[in-house]
Amino acid sequence: MGDGGENASLKNLRGIQASLADLPSETMTRFDRLEARIDRLNAAGMRMTMRATAVRFDARVSEVEDRVAAQESRTDRGSSAERMACAASEIDRKQGTRQSETIQPS
Repeated sequence: MGDGGENASLKNLRGIQASLADLPSETMTRFDRLEARIDRLNAAGMRMTMRATAVRFDARVSEVEDRVAAQESRTDRGSSAERMACAASEIDRKQGTRQSETIQPS
């Protein structure tokens, strides 16, 4: 009976030793999978950041284009007297008065 118990103990110890020997390779495999996943997540985050930056840039460019178009429409609007009347009415609108009625374009 002593021989059978000793053999079983040796088998168990050899099995434990074999599983410990396999542990570093299993750990490295898991780390490699985790690294690949992290790389995919980083790439996805970078794409999202680039897309958001492009959207913000497009919005700002559109805003500048709108401002340029508004400025061009102001300069192309007509004679200087008409522009003065528009400017006076804009000032009146901001101040809440009606003084521009006295200004007549010539």
